[in-house]
Amino acid sequence: MDLKKAKILISKVNTLFQSMSADETSIAPIEKDLMRSYLRDLYEQFHNPALQDTASAPVSEKEDEVEEIWIEKASAPAPPPPPKPKPKPRIIEIPDSLKERIEVKKPEPAPVQEPKYTPPPPPPAPDPEPEPEPEPAPAPEVSKPIVAARPKDLSEDVAALFEMSKATELSEKLSELPIRDLTKAMGLNERIFTINELFGGDQDAFDSALKQLNSVEDFDDARNYLMTLADKFAWGSKNKSKKAQNFIKLVRRRYQN
Repeated sequence: MDLKKAKILISKVNTLFQSMSADETSIAPIEKDLMRSYLRDLYEQFHNPALQDTASAPVSEKEDEVEEIWIEKASAPAPPPPPKPKPKPRIIEIPDSLKERIEVKKPEPAPVQEPKYTPPPPPPAPDPEPEPEPEPAPAPEVSKPIVAARPKDLSEDVAALFEMSKATELSEKLSELPIRDLTKAMGLNERIFTINELFGGDQDAFDSALKQLNSVEDFDDARNYLMTLADKFAWGSKNKSKKAQNFIKLVRRRYQN
């Protein structure tokens, strides 16, 4: 038995074991193989029976000494465990036999080529459905103008506003020429004067009246509406009658051909 070589192997086993126990979660496979190699060589050193008999007596004495030392140390109180040292970088001595095993690389398997996926042809597009013919748009309803009814109790002053004398002079005939839009028939000053005198200064009432008068078809309907306005705003009074007559003449021209 070569005890010197066995001692070297035991030292290597202890060193490698300390390195492995420093970080148990990341033991490399090569460390495991190296530990097996050391243990295998150590086992072969003590497996020879011829050498084992010659060295049995000294070994037993050493074992007794080790046991005595262990008992004495066990009787003393155990010192506190030293702080865990930081793991040192591992220096692994790889035997030649293991190097040859590592260097021999297994041939990588040839990559399996998967068949290319060919998508199926898309289904034929359905025939387009004929678009339904659009329904004719309904004709817009023509709203008929609302014609005010003639007041029942019409005063004589209001009725006198609608008495028109026939034009004889050329200037009078020219002043009765037809017009198409009452909103454009008056100048700015005349418009302001009419609003203040005949509509009590209410411009909204004046604009609504012109819009209503533009929408009726003949003067008969317009007369009924004007009588309602004359009764509401007292056009028959002395200070309004002259202006009211001129305004009624202007409205009458809207319906002349």
